[in-house]
Amino acid sequence: MTGANPGDRRWTMTHEIFGPWAATDPAAAAAKAAQLTSASSASKPFRSLPRNGAARTAGRLGVAKGLPEGRDKSGALASVLSQWAGSDPKSAAAYALSLPSGQTRNNSISSIASQWANTDLPGAVAWVQQLPEGQAKQNALGSITWQWVQADPQAAMTYARVSPQARPAIIC
Repeated sequence: MTGANPGDRRWTMTHEIFGPWAATDPAAAAAKAAQLTSASSASKPFRSLPRNGAARTAGRLGVAKGLPEGRDKSGALASVLSQWAGSDPKSAAAYALSLPSGQTRNNSISSIASQWANTDLPGAVAWVQQLPEGQAKQNALGSITWQWVQADPQAAMTYARVSPQARPAIIC
C-alpha cells in the first residue's frame, strides 16, 4: 500500500475488522460502530455489515440509527430499509412509518416504495396510495411512477386525474 491515501488504508483496516465481526455477531459489530465518534468513521463499518437475514438487518439498522443526524444517517437508513423491502416490504414499510417526520423518514419511504415496486408493483402502488398526503407520499409516488406508467399507464393516469396531489409525480 505504498503511496496509498491514508483514508484508503483506514477504510481497508476498518473493513477488515468489521466485516468478519459483523458476519458472526452483527449486533455487537453494530453497537461498536455506533459508538464511533464521527459520521464518516461510523458509516464505514456500516458498509461492512452483511446485507441478508433478519439478524443482519437488525445489525445494519442498529448502526444506521447510531449515526449522527444528517445525510449519512438518512442515506444509511434508506439503504437498509430498501434492502429489507426486497425480502419483507411490509415490515420495512411499517418500520419506516415509525420514524419521526422529516427527510430521513421521507427518503426511507421513497426507497422502500421503489424496491417494493420492483418485486410487487400492485402492492407498492396500494401502499403508496394509502400514505397520508405530504412530501413522503410525493417522493414515494415519484419513485414508483416509471414502473407504474410502464406496467399500467391507464391506472396511473386515472389516479393522477382523481388525485390532484399525484399529478406532479405522475405527469412529469
